[in-house]
Amino acid sequence: MAFSRKIGISLFDTANVTIADSDVSNHGRSCVVLDSASASGVGNQDVTVRGVRCLYSGCAALSMARSGDHHNLLPGRVTFRDNLIAFPSRWTRTYNPAIFFGGVNNTASRNCMHHGPHNGE
Repeated sequence: MAFSRKIGISLFDTANVTIADSDVSNHGRSCVVLDSASASGVGNQDVTVRGVRCLYSGCAALSMARSGDHHNLLPGRVTFRDNLIAFPSRWTRTYNPAIFFGGVNNTASRNCMHHGPHNGE
Protein backbone atom coordinates (compact mmCIF):
# COMPACT_ATOMS: atom_id res chain seq x y z
CA MET A 1 0.00 0.00 0.00
CA ALA A 2 1.72 3.18 -1.13
CA PHE A 3 1.40 6.72 -2.43
CA SER A 4 -1.41 8.58 -0.74
CA ARG A 5 -1.72 12.19 0.35
CA LYS A 6 -2.82 11.34 3.87
CA ILE A 7 -2.53 8.21 6.09
CA GLY A 8 -1.78 4.75 4.70
CA ILE A 9 -3.64 2.72 7.35
CA SER A 10 -5.79 4.42 9.99
CA LEU A 11 -7.58 2.39 12.66
CA PHE A 12 -9.80 3.98 15.28
CA ASP A 13 -11.15 2.26 18.42
CA THR A 14 -9.98 -1.20 17.42
CA ALA A 15 -8.85 -4.51 18.94
CA ASN A 16 -7.61 -7.92 17.71
CA VAL A 17 -5.77 -6.53 14.68
CA THR A 18 -2.39 -7.54 13.27
CA ILE A 19 -0.68 -5.70 10.43
CA ALA A 20 2.27 -7.83 9.39
CA ASP A 21 4.95 -8.12 6.70
CA SER A 22 3.65 -5.22 4.62
CA ASP A 23 5.08 -2.30 2.69
CA VAL A 24 3.17 0.83 3.69
CA SER A 25 5.35 3.59 2.21
CA ASN A 26 5.23 7.02 0.59
CA HIS A 27 2.32 8.67 2.37
CA GLY A 28 1.73 12.37 2.85
CA ARG A 29 1.05 12.03 6.58
CA SER A 30 1.75 8.76 8.40
CA CYS A 31 2.09 5.13 7.35
CA VAL A 32 0.06 3.58 10.19
CA VAL A 33 -2.06 5.40 12.81
CA LEU A 34 -3.75 3.54 15.65
CA ASP A 35 -6.03 5.87 17.58
CA SER A 36 -7.90 4.88 20.75
CA ALA A 37 -6.99 1.20 20.54
CA SER A 38 -7.74 -0.51 23.83
CA ALA A 39 -8.08 -3.91 25.41
CA SER A 40 -11.28 -4.62 27.30
CA GLY A 41 -9.66 -7.41 29.28
CA VAL A 42 -11.66 -10.19 27.59
CA GLY A 43 -9.27 -12.58 25.85
CA ASN A 44 -6.35 -11.55 23.65
CA GLN A 45 -7.20 -8.11 22.26
CA ASP A 46 -3.72 -7.01 21.23
CA VAL A 47 -3.13 -4.72 18.27
CA THR A 48 0.21 -5.51 16.60
CA VAL A 49 2.17 -3.88 13.81
CA ARG A 50 5.21 -6.02 12.93
CA GLY A 51 7.50 -6.44 9.96
CA VAL A 52 6.13 -3.31 8.28
CA ARG A 53 8.31 -1.31 5.94
CA CYS A 54 7.52 2.41 6.18
CA LEU A 55 9.60 4.67 3.97
CA TYR A 56 9.13 8.38 3.20
CA SER A 57 6.24 9.47 5.40
CA GLY A 58 5.24 13.12 5.60
CA CYS A 59 4.84 13.18 9.40
CA ALA A 60 5.43 10.55 12.10
CA ALA A 61 5.79 7.13 10.46
CA LEU A 62 3.90 5.03 13.05
CA SER A 63 1.54 6.44 15.66
CA MET A 64 -0.21 4.90 18.64
CA ALA A 65 -1.64 8.14 19.99
CA ARG A 66 -4.21 7.80 22.75
CA SER A 67 -4.10 3.99 22.81
CA GLY A 68 -5.33 2.91 26.19
CA ASP A 69 -7.15 5.02 28.78
CA HIS A 70 -4.67 7.05 30.82
CA HIS A 71 -7.35 8.34 33.22
CA ASN A 72 -8.38 4.84 34.35
CA LEU A 73 -5.07 3.13 33.43
CA LEU A 74 -6.74 0.69 31.04
CA PRO A 75 -4.16 -0.88 28.70
CA GLY A 76 -3.99 -0.21 24.99
CA ARG A 77 -1.76 -3.27 24.38
CA VAL A 78 -0.46 -1.91 21.09
CA THR A 79 2.87 -3.31 19.88
CA PHE A 80 5.14 -1.91 17.17
CA ARG A 81 7.84 -4.54 16.65
CA ASP A 82 10.52 -5.36 14.05
CA ASN A 83 9.52 -2.55 11.67
CA LEU A 84 11.76 -0.68 9.24
CA ILE A 85 11.25 3.09 9.32
CA ALA A 86 13.33 5.32 7.07
CA PHE A 87 13.05 8.96 6.00
CA PRO A 88 10.07 9.94 8.20
CA SER A 89 8.85 13.53 8.58
CA ARG A 90 9.51 14.56 4.99
CA TRP A 91 6.91 17.34 5.08
CA THR A 92 6.63 18.32 8.74
CA ARG A 93 10.17 18.00 10.04
CA THR A 94 10.01 19.73 13.41
CA TYR A 95 9.09 17.50 16.37
CA ASN A 96 7.73 14.60 14.34
CA PRO A 97 9.25 11.34 15.58
CA ALA A 98 9.60 8.11 13.64
CA ILE A 99 7.24 6.52 16.20
CA PHE A 100 4.73 8.68 18.03
CA PHE A 101 4.24 6.86 21.29
CA GLY A 102 1.41 7.49 23.73
CA GLY A 103 -1.17 5.81 25.91
CA VAL A 104 -0.96 3.07 28.54
CA ASN A 105 0.79 -0.34 28.38
CA ASN A 106 1.99 -0.02 24.78
CA THR A 107 5.30 -1.31 23.40
CA ALA A 108 7.72 -0.29 20.68
CA SER A 109 10.65 -2.70 20.37
CA ARG A 110 13.32 -3.84 17.90
CA ASN A 111 12.40 -1.24 15.26
CA CYS A 112 15.07 -0.06 12.82
CA MET A 113 14.81 3.73 12.39
CA HIS A 114 17.11 5.91 10.33
CA HIS A 115 17.39 9.16 8.35
CA GLY A 116 14.85 11.07 10.42
CA PRO A 117 14.94 14.43 12.20
CA HIS A 118 13.54 12.85 15.41
CA ASN A 119 13.53 9.06 15.75
CA GLY A 120 11.45 8.58 18.89
CA GLU A 121 9.37 10.59 21.31
